[in-house]
Amino acid sequence: MPATDSDFNAFLQSIYLSDRQAKACQEAHRHMRELLADDPDIKEVVVSMFLQGSIKRATTIAPAKGEKSDVDLVVATVLDEKEHSPIMAWQRFAPFLDRHFVKDGKRLWRPQGRSVGVSYPGPTDDESVELDLVVTSIPSEAIQGLLMQGPFDADDNYDPLLEKSESRELMRKAAMRADAWKTEALRIPDRERRVWENTDPLAQIRWTWRKNARTDGHYTHTVMALKWWQRMNDNVKRPKGYTLEAIVGACCPDKIANLGEAVAATLTQIEELYAEDARQKRVPYVPDVGTGLNVLARISPDDFGAFYAAAVQAARVARYAVSASSREEACRAWRLLFGQSFPPYEEPIPAAASRVVAPVAAAFAGLPHPEPIRRPVVTVSDPTPGYASPTAPARVGNPRFA
Repeated sequence: MPATDSDFNAFLQSIYLSDRQAKACQEAHRHMRELLADDPDIKEVVVSMFLQGSIKRATTIAPAKGEKSDVDLVVATVLDEKEHSPIMAWQRFAPFLDRHFVKDGKRLWRPQGRSVGVSYPGPTDDESVELDLVVTSIPSEAIQGLLMQGPFDADDNYDPLLEKSESRELMRKAAMRADAWKTEALRIPDRERRVWENTDPLAQIRWTWRKNARTDGHYTHTVMALKWWQRMNDNVKRPKGYTLEAIVGACCPDKIANLGEAVAATLTQIEELYAEDARQKRVPYVPDVGTGLNVLARISPDDFGAFYAAAVQAARVARYAVSASSREEACRAWRLLFGQSFPPYEEPIPAAASRVVAPVAAAFAGLPHPEPIRRPVVTVSDPTPGYASPTAPARVGNPRFA
């Protein structure tokens, strides 16, 4: 008997933002939006503002100890990249940031590659927020019209942990509305490289809503679960965040009955789809659903190799868990992957087993293992322009790497 929906719901609750953290994120982005809308030097260049990132896509998890919750706010502007270099674009916002985000002579903001990180200290460390401010050049008239319709209002997002019936209806409505979007890339300034680059967060949001609707809400939960698994695994430093989310998106099947099956099937697909890349010690091509660029471009072969090896071991444990003969065995298996955040069946497993640091084969010595599930390669049935699902491992010399 596999773990129940109640077990997984308790797990998701434990890894999601606390009520205080969620409120802090909400207050931070609302405060920033109000400042931008009211500032006399900035409001004249602002076209629209909207949330992007894992909070908007409902794939966020609680920050690690000592880290801050992360919020991404996009500010579409009227700045013309033909007249403004990336440095000039950010210089336009520097006086605004100095007016509002300096405390005791210390800046609470810092420039990053393609954004500005603004620190919102909270009453406690775990209630602090890091807001990434992303500025774009002037969008096309079509995108300006889409943004002015307001489908990206921050309060329009659904909570990923709503009751299933309520969540399913919100997902259905969101996916239907997203079907009408005609997105195209926005241009953002890369301060370090001093170039304007493409990004399409609207396409990422649309793709996620559609995918989640096709999986009856299990896709975003699968992303959350595997983000947590990556954090609990000392051997896996990268990919993480959106790069890991893109891999899950490429490998999570549409027709799944529950979250346990989704995790097992996704890990198995990772094992099969990227086996040749791992053997060749190369990084596969995993396209961003908006721009088509490889989201793993900055991942080293060593990092991907460590991730792949851990995913193969995790797939074995996940397959055991979904095929376990008792709920107790299943819960113990899931706790090997997810640590003590996954609820115990009876007695807690030893603390040393709460982190996946030992080889899984050794941890499961003596237990029967079912044969690996062999599934056809999962392709993503989404017509998003610029996106092509990988149907085979990436090959060196492929024109898309040129």
